[in-house]
Amino acid sequence: MRDTTRNVERLFGRHEPWPKSPLRRLSLTTSAAAVKLAAGVADAIGSVAGLFGLPHEADLDASWSRWHDCQAWPARPLRIGLVTPGPLAHAVSTAPGCTPVEWFRVPRGLSAMAPAAANLDLVMEASPDAMVRVRTHVHEGCVVGWNGLGERDEAVYPSVFPSRMDVAELVLNEADMGDARLIRLLMEGVGLQARHPARLRLGDRLAGRRPTCAPNEPARGIEPYDPIPDPTLHVVKRLIDELRSVRPGARPTSAERAAARFLGAWAVTSEHADRDARHAAAEIAARVVSDEAATLYRAAAVSLESLDDEGGLALIERAVAMSRTEHPDGDGQASFLFAELGTGTPSAATTARIAVGVALVASRLDPGSWAYFREDLADDLVHATALVGRDQDHRLILEVLRRLERPESSLIREAA
Repeated sequence: MRDTTRNVERLFGRHEPWPKSPLRRLSLTTSAAAVKLAAGVADAIGSVAGLFGLPHEADLDASWSRWHDCQAWPARPLRIGLVTPGPLAHAVSTAPGCTPVEWFRVPRGLSAMAPAAANLDLVMEASPDAMVRVRTHVHEGCVVGWNGLGERDEAVYPSVFPSRMDVAELVLNEADMGDARLIRLLMEGVGLQARHPARLRLGDRLAGRRPTCAPNEPARGIEPYDPIPDPTLHVVKRLIDELRSVRPGARPTSAERAAARFLGAWAVTSEHADRDARHAAAEIAARVVSDEAATLYRAAAVSLESLDDEGGLALIERAVAMSRTEHPDGDGQASFLFAELGTGTPSAATTARIAVGVALVASRLDPGSWAYFREDLADDLVHATALVGRDQDHRLILEVLRRLERPESSLIREAA
């Protein structure tokens, strides 16, 4: 099966497409074998050095991977397997996308092993009861960056502000032909995020599954600068367009919820991306899944970062009212907040995370601990590295506290 989507840009901008010429493929195979041999020899030498207590590189695969990320090597399109394709799989694969994709048939008995066995980015399996399961390529021992795409995210600091957006799997509880366009875009977004450098090994890179972000290597001299577009941004903009048709207050489908969560998480993890796209993504995510505190907290952070203080504070109040129903774990959240205060780089994004972090802690504190938290926070704000020279940001964070302490606040009612 071949993808008919025509994309004017390459998948990763800086890489040539995976070659079709047999001669060029043969040269790639030979080069890959040479790199693997060199890496194997280096690994063997390192193992011997370790036996004698000599200094050696602990993770050679990571070192070789960083080297490879700076080399001119072709990249494959996303590789998606469809388990025993049926009507929904056909609708998804023929729906308009924005990323080059290669499609493959996968026997049902091989669905769990297919990503690793066939160098696939992900596999989609649709069951007769309308459930859809998407599994990504996860190496043994690899830690995924986020678990809140296919189900309601708990309103805790690591989930609200994930460091990465890659997931192990996406499960949609119900899906039909009307969701095909959304599912196609979600699979592209999930597949692109699954090519995060932390999820790939040297063998993946040599086989054409290259990272979706540019390597952060220093310049080797005066050389041309070619800005590399984020391929996920194309998916995000299309998802925004698709979700605009969801009526406010309507019950979103499982696919619409997942798409909204994807947009909200992208908005808070892509600090340097297009500001208008981030704001639109966070806004529409909060509208579609207005009953999920984690999404509202993310939207609040993006609003505050954009200097929309009133909009951000209003979203925080709504999120706090929801998250009070969850089990208290204020101490666990406080450790993330105070770490951000002590080590965060001063910026509008850092201040927004701190403001939301204050609400996350306060909303989950035992009422008797409120006074102690307020005192500790007041002390830390004075010396916070993340707020040096940012008096207005101090006032914003204090305003979050003031709003949580108002007489109509659920926090005060429970403490009384």
